[in-house]
Amino acid sequence: MINLQTLSIVVAILATAVVPVVLQMAATTSQPETAALPPEIAQQTADEAIEGVDEQNQYNRRCIGCNLSGKDFSNQDLSRINWQDATLSNANLTETKLVNAVLISTQLDDANLEQAHLYGADLDGADLRQANLTEAELLHASLLNADLSNARLVRQSCAMPT
Repeated sequence: MINLQTLSIVVAILATAVVPVVLQMAATTSQPETAALPPEIAQQTADEAIEGVDEQNQYNRRCIGCNLSGKDFSNQDLSRINWQDATLSNANLTETKLVNAVLISTQLDDANLEQAHLYGADLDGADLRQANLTEAELLHASLLNADLSNARLVRQSCAMPT
């Protein structure tokens, strides 16, 4: 038979060990997705995502489902941003750093990605029709099911240097 003192010790141990873990798990899994936000708030999030933030603050940046067609992002560092389902049609991404960016199902048709740094980028299912990828760095990039119809592919860096 368990006495009251033993029971209170067990409860104290559980409260100090288990509750903080459960609270931490709840805090990390309940972040709202940008796609579920109203368009005006999603656009504010998009504007924040493309501001010149320092490298440390670019982790966990996202612009999911944003419409940034025709925008000029040339020579900017947009690495590690989640652009999934975003529309970047006709965007100027010349010499832009998109290292480890998530561009899954992103519309990049007619975009200028000349000399863009797409090292480790995830372009699975992306629409790259008629995109200019001249001298783009695609080392370790994933292009599974990407549409590259009529894309300009000249002098890409796609393999490990020897």
